[in-house]
Amino acid sequence: MDLFLDNLLQWTGQLAGMIWWPLNIVLLFSVSILMTVMTSGIQFRKLFLGFKLIFAGRTKKDSGEITPFQALMTGLAGTVGNGNIAGVATAIAAGGPGAVFWMWISALLGMATKYSEALLGRLYRQKADAEYFGGPMYYISALKGKLPAAGFFAAWYAFAIMLVGSIGSGNMAQSNSIALALSSQFSVPPILTALILLALIAFILFGGIKRIANVSEKMVPLMILAYVSAALLAVIFNADKIPAIFSLIIESALSGEAALGGVAGHTVKQAMQLGVSRGVLSNESGLGSVAIPAAAAQGKEAVPQALIAMMGSFIDTIIVCSMTGFIILSSGVYGNPDVASVAITKTAFEWGLGSEIGAYLVSICSIIFGFSTILAYAYFSEQGFHYLFPKGNVLKLRIIIILAAGAGALLQGDYLGIVWNTSDIANGLMVFPNLVALLFLVKVVRKETKSYFTKLDSGELKDYFGE
Repeated sequence: MDLFLDNLLQWTGQLAGMIWWPLNIVLLFSVSILMTVMTSGIQFRKLFLGFKLIFAGRTKKDSGEITPFQALMTGLAGTVGNGNIAGVATAIAAGGPGAVFWMWISALLGMATKYSEALLGRLYRQKADAEYFGGPMYYISALKGKLPAAGFFAAWYAFAIMLVGSIGSGNMAQSNSIALALSSQFSVPPILTALILLALIAFILFGGIKRIANVSEKMVPLMILAYVSAALLAVIFNADKIPAIFSLIIESALSGEAALGGVAGHTVKQAMQLGVSRGVLSNESGLGSVAIPAAAAQGKEAVPQALIAMMGSFIDTIIVCSMTGFIILSSGVYGNPDVASVAITKTAFEWGLGSEIGAYLVSICSIIFGFSTILAYAYFSEQGFHYLFPKGNVLKLRIIIILAAGAGALLQGDYLGIVWNTSDIANGLMVFPNLVALLFLVKVVRKETKSYFTKLDSGELKDYFGE
């Protein structure tokens, strides 16, 4: 078994590298730059409007199943997961401090991509049996006759998001981090964690999108506030180190040579590959997953929901991941080969706050972050299933999701890399067909964006949501 797992660890790592470098990295940056240009820098021009709409959209009622605020929280439930805690740590450990820089770049440019994905998700959504269905598979499918093999790419994406939501970063990677947190901090056996997860996930999952949205609306803001507050305190306590850490990040990203805590010699390729791939794992710009909750959101106009969705990348990476990265790099713990994954972040927070409270807080946040992500991606996975099998029974998929969460909780030790490598592979499979479709739909995004702001500026719209 050990030989098999050793080979699997090596194979998944090699495959993840092949998928991401250079094709997906180049494609991701190219599409992000194109979307930024074609929307006239929407993520910079309308940043404050995006924040304003987050709160304006808390109670808006219109056609749709959930409010715009709930759609954002469901999206953030998928993005603000253990990619922010364990993902940042593993990216720095494997790619060096420069990985943080490439996370920033992918997030800032990717905000325009995420805006486009949410916009298209709303425009091409479909309704069946009083329920809205949407996502990249629907706007990819709409390209039949324009994009060669559009039907194949749509099915490819639907299958890929099923994979991510059932056994990839949206499930096993999260349950694994939950089990690690409970085991290391509270001495809870992984088998008990697995059983608890099975019961809780099953209860909420069978309640559908409304139950998931209701849970996310209450859980996500609190967990982000708690984590960011603790991280901010740790940064303030060690503010004198910020200039040096910032310089280290830039130097490592561009020169490829940096040392901290005994680790040296990370290449630009490693920093870029790990920073971008784990950045996508964290903020999901380019994955297209944000289009799924956006399609279910209320409101007559698509652009406001797209602006709200866009803010998810800013909150997730520029705020949450940055703080995590600064604390890890300030502590120097990432150079310790005996500390891995979420344990890196826990040790760093304990050092940053000067108390064991830091480790406990990270453990609790890891549990909540991971659980909310599993719920969100279970819903995303079901949307992929519905596209592939409109008349199929989703019960079998739900059973797979629930059992996989339990299996992820049991995978420990030296083979944690298998979980994260599988996540990178699954995400890479989602990115390619989604970004290709965005290239064909960029004119639609530009036209819809210009039309909306023309109507808004002329007073044709009474409020942002089209009332």
